[in-house]
Amino acid sequence: MLRLVLAVVLALVTQMHFASAKTEKVDDGPRMPPEIVQKVLKEVSDNIRKCWKVPASLRKINKTDRAIVHIRFALAMDGSISSGPVLLKTQGNQMYSKILGESAITAVKNCSPFSFLVKYKEYYGQWKEIKLRFDSRQ
Repeated sequence: MLRLVLAVVLALVTQMHFASAKTEKVDDGPRMPPEIVQKVLKEVSDNIRKCWKVPASLRKINKTDRAIVHIRFALAMDGSISSGPVLLKTQGNQMYSKILGESAITAVKNCSPFSFLVKYKEYYGQWKEIKLRFDSRQ
């Protein structure tokens, strides 16, 4: 069965990976400590999994017909979608990627608002843009 994979969830995760866990400043507020990054990643992932309906045509996909899609969306401080979601890139089987992309975008729209993120409002600059990767093999 397919499952959602969050590859790069927060816009600044890769930069934060190399930064200390101290509250250094970034453009939009203090740097998010690694333990909070992991919490946010898990909460976003769990939330979207609950909203995602695996399309019937993807349930029987074979391993050679892999599809991967990357989507991005922006959030307002209250967790509502302020722009997107948009398809950034697809890989693999074109037909399955189209179906997977549409289902990923629908899942994000159905899950909105992500109001649980409000508790991390001091780190808004780091979760205001979210990038997701959906992979048919995972």
